[in-house]
Amino acid sequence: NLALGGYNFVADRPFSKYTEPAVARAAQLYFKMQNCELALKSYLRLETIAQVPANLLDARVGQMRCNFLQKNYDEAINYAGKVLQTEKISAELATEARMTIARSAFEKKDYELAKKQYDTVMAKNQNEKAAEAKYGIADIYFIQGQYKESQKLLFELISQKPSYGYWVTRSFILLSDNYVALGDYFNAKYALKTVIDKSTNNELVEQAKLRLGAILEMEKAELEKQQKEKMRQDSIHLIEENLEIEKTEGGQ
Repeated sequence: NLALGGYNFVADRPFSKYTEPAVARAAQLYFKMQNCELALKSYLRLETIAQVPANLLDARVGQMRCNFLQKNYDEAINYAGKVLQTEKISAELATEARMTIARSAFEKKDYELAKKQYDTVMAKNQNEKAAEAKYGIADIYFIQGQYKESQKLLFELISQKPSYGYWVTRSFILLSDNYVALGDYFNAKYALKTVIDKSTNNELVEQAKLRLGAILEMEKAELEKQQKEKMRQDSIHLIEENLEIEKTEGGQ
């Protein structure tokens, strides 16, 4: 990339008034190219030299995003916090930072922190991010075995207006997981069949099909177990009857 080479050339020269904008542009280009490793290096340098507030914010946002993409969740949380501490950030960026903290905390199994950030997003937004946050809390409840609480939020997501198709579909899938955990295979299958019949998201439809197949296998295994137990009980009953007959005949 000719432009990137030019920015790096300027950035590597002795410090001047052109250094900061060159480092900023190089970082942006690396990020656009999905080269998070080099983008992080440039954003880190930009953070140390930035005199322009917009560049300082860009450096923090860039490190927040790159660290999350690279699954460096502690650093993603760290820089999301720095973004939130920056003056005069937009509501949209504040929401992104809170969602980054929530998603990162969820991956770290720090469900208390994740739920706290999801709650804040829900309180401050009426858009798709709020729907994702509500789903995130429902997922946490499911993981913690609070199935009824999880179901309550999922029903709200499914019925709310405006609705967001992706999160409605994922809600049906998670709802089925809750039903399975509660031993309600009938409603679990119904939720999954709703996804299979109505969703246009192929990836989620495949997830639903896999879960449905797993439930059918569980039902089959349980039925076989019940049949074996019935055969065992029948055998015991037959043996007992024969023993009674032998006892009766022996006493005659």
